[in-house]
Amino acid sequence: MKHILLATLLLMTCLLSAKTTSAQWFEEAKFGIFIHWGLYANIGYSEWNMDHFRIPPEEYSEMAKEFNPQKFDPKEWAKLFKKSGAEYAVVVSKHHDGFCLYDTKFTDYNIMNTPFGKDAVRLLKEACEAEGLKFGIYYSVMDWHHPDYLPRRYWDKRSSENADLNRYKEFFKNQVREIITEYNPAIIWFDGGWEGTFDDVETAEITKMIYNLKPDILINNRLSNNAEGDFKTPEGFVPATGIRNEKGEKTVWETCSTMGDCWGYNPYQTNFFSSRNLIRMLVEITSKGGNLLLNVGPTADGEIQPEFEDRLLKMGDWLKENGKAIYGCNENKFPVIPFFGTSVTSENKIYLHVFLKDKDNKIKLPVINGISSVKFLNGNNELNYKTEKGFTTVFIPDELPDLNSSVIEISLSDTRQNFEFNPTYKGDIILSASEAVFDPIYTEIEKIQYYDKVLLGNWNFKANGKAVKWEFNLAESGKYLLEIYATGKIEEAGEMKTEITVNDSVFTEILPGLPKWTALNKALDKPGLSFETTLNKDKNIVKISMPELINDKSLILEKIVLKKTGEMK
Repeated sequence: MKHILLATLLLMTCLLSAKTTSAQWFEEAKFGIFIHWGLYANIGYSEWNMDHFRIPPEEYSEMAKEFNPQKFDPKEWAKLFKKSGAEYAVVVSKHHDGFCLYDTKFTDYNIMNTPFGKDAVRLLKEACEAEGLKFGIYYSVMDWHHPDYLPRRYWDKRSSENADLNRYKEFFKNQVREIITEYNPAIIWFDGGWEGTFDDVETAEITKMIYNLKPDILINNRLSNNAEGDFKTPEGFVPATGIRNEKGEKTVWETCSTMGDCWGYNPYQTNFFSSRNLIRMLVEITSKGGNLLLNVGPTADGEIQPEFEDRLLKMGDWLKENGKAIYGCNENKFPVIPFFGTSVTSENKIYLHVFLKDKDNKIKLPVINGISSVKFLNGNNELNYKTEKGFTTVFIPDELPDLNSSVIEISLSDTRQNFEFNPTYKGDIILSASEAVFDPIYTEIEKIQYYDKVLLGNWNFKANGKAVKWEFNLAESGKYLLEIYATGKIEEAGEMKTEITVNDSVFTEILPGLPKWTALNKALDKPGLSFETTLNKDKNIVKISMPELINDKSLILEKIVLKKTGEMK
């Protein structure tokens, strides 16, 4: 019995060690490439073509007879991914349409029975690993082709009388086992588990099977509705404050995103993120402790379209110069980021990612102690800085070296930092939008910076009781005129009931609305709200919240101006 217990403990220790190592490489990698490719590329438009156009399975499967991507060059794809600065790639082996892009023993509906007749997943795996990239495989739980998969799409006229979901579950497990043993992926990326195929017990059994086959594999959280996985997968957005568990502890996560509107190939797509948008997306995700899995949707011929290639190469050029401030970096540690950009940390370094300079060529930061040097990452000239009045200021030149994101490296002689942002003012005060923090810190509200303004979105019933706040000290108390330069979006019914808290006083006001474009791109030349209030000597807190919300609202905020009007008696 003791031997069995000892063996069990040893196995658990080995599994934990393997899992810790695999999670470490993943968290340090920061950037991966997602590849959505299959029969749907023959049609174009979307990877959901079969569902969007209500194509019967027997008709859709005929496209396999035409799938012949003669221009597919896995080595060129892998070289491009490497040049982009990505550290790993994840390819779709089977999407919801059920077609398998690899050589499987469990269905004839696969790439080996097409005119192409080659195992695309294996070819790409070998090419990626030859370039030093980790390789992952996406596999859909949902399967619109398989006769035993339930529930059927509403437009699928096949009889489900003889369908047996348990038979499909065995098919699923056989294919997953085959993928793990035959392709040895670093990641298994499930999707389509939201239809309740597997309950909690079955999810645990499948997860255990996978870990027994490959202890160091990483599994995402989409196997079923309640699957935890090794990492979370927000889709198409960056969580406002990263992702934390119920205890407020950091979790592993990865945002998957397209470069435009579609995952699969769409020849009609004209709307793409710019390379600058994508670089800043990667920076923002890194600063919040996550990874970016950026998608390409190759053509039916097997080419990666020029719009994708151009953006990936530009990201790679930027990462060659600035990768030190991305790979292996930890999330932002500042409680406030009072400049247009963000920050990350690594050992004894703080890296400031500056998107645009302030109008006075200063970057205001929380107090940083023990600074040994401040310079641009790829420059030799030291930048001036000073710490006073509860914050640290870095002085920057008129021109930034990189309009995508200029990186300033702050080297520390002491890594023990509190990073307090505790400014002390005298007389009139300007509280910029970028100095605001969420209250509580981790919330659903989205914060997007637009130079000297921020757009606070997703403010709905879930965020009732949540606020943005400023904390500061005053050298002396006094009477003040408080002016809020902010507006609601007129597209969302405009006017908003707004609650402003100044220390212990609460003011309820109606904030007018403006069109989003006008509010974001033009100066707010007059305050949306103003009223008289008093401020204390020493600590003061100003909060803005929106009570009684039902639908999503957005607050476009530039600043709060506090004009001293008199002394306190």
